[in-house]
Amino acid sequence: MATRTFIMDERVTQLRKTKGSKDTCHTCGIKIKIGNTVVTRIGISRGCRPIRHESCARRVGVIA
Repeated sequence: MATRTFIMDERVTQLRKTKGSKDTCHTCGIKIKIGNTVVTRIGISRGCRPIRHESCARRVGVIA
């Protein structure tokens, strides 16, 4: 499955809040701050897309 890597900013934070998505890392549970590099999978249907810190995504094996 494809992944998307981006830097968290105010706009993305507001969009996620509007959709009802969480702003915590799916792996470690720590809140993602503005300026952090974030990874999410593209193509997940239903519900929100879980996001991870880049380091957590590498540790779990989402990205190489």
